[in-house]
Amino acid sequence: MEDFRDRLAVDYRSKEHLDRYLMPLDHPVRGFLERVFSTPGVTDSLDSIKALGFQIILSMPQHAVIMQHPSAPGYIFKIYPDSQSETEEGISSAEWFLRRCEGASKIRALIQKKGIRHFVVPDKWLYLLPHAKHHRLLLVATDMNLVTKAETEAAWRQSITRDHLYEFYAIVSAGYGSVELVDNVPYTKEGTFAFIDTEKLKRRHDLSKVKKHLSKEMRHYWQMLLDAK
Repeated sequence: MEDFRDRLAVDYRSKEHLDRYLMPLDHPVRGFLERVFSTPGVTDSLDSIKALGFQIILSMPQHAVIMQHPSAPGYIFKIYPDSQSETEEGISSAEWFLRRCEGASKIRALIQKKGIRHFVVPDKWLYLLPHAKHHRLLLVATDMNLVTKAETEAAWRQSITRDHLYEFYAIVSAGYGSVELVDNVPYTKEGTFAFIDTEKLKRRHDLSKVKKHLSKEMRHYWQMLLDAK
């Protein structure tokens, strides 16, 4: 019998990780997903997905559609409609979603290991769409309760302390997360900063880009961290 993993277009290395991120049967949102995606054809297009009651947050060519649903508060959903033939960089939608789960897991492990208090990362799961023709996975993530972009920019400039930057440096210097602070490390209503961009598993950051978002005092401290490496 063909394993469903063989139809997800992920590389051989990644297949062994799929089970780790598949949504558990007792997940609180699983029943909702089974109801709304139970009918063939509902993932055919963006219009058919909207007809299910999903509210679109962001839709860009070649990228996953980001959406919410009033019947599933506290969660964000990402999907590639079956009508969308192309994905970013030609990488399969399943591989992109798996990378996001892996990236979040690695950041979470580092946060726990180092006792980081000021930065968080959403939990992410993969849900196998029962009737999808081309893009078989849905990404589900916890809603991090973000503030506006302007409020995030102000928080990075006005609320950052040395403790914040020391923790942030521990994460990005290890190659995780992002240094595009306003878009990818936004501020939450709970007073933490959230790493929401987790698709790149590990990369070499241009850490000097952080300084433009900081106050004069914190720019000086950030440079001290960079000089000490």
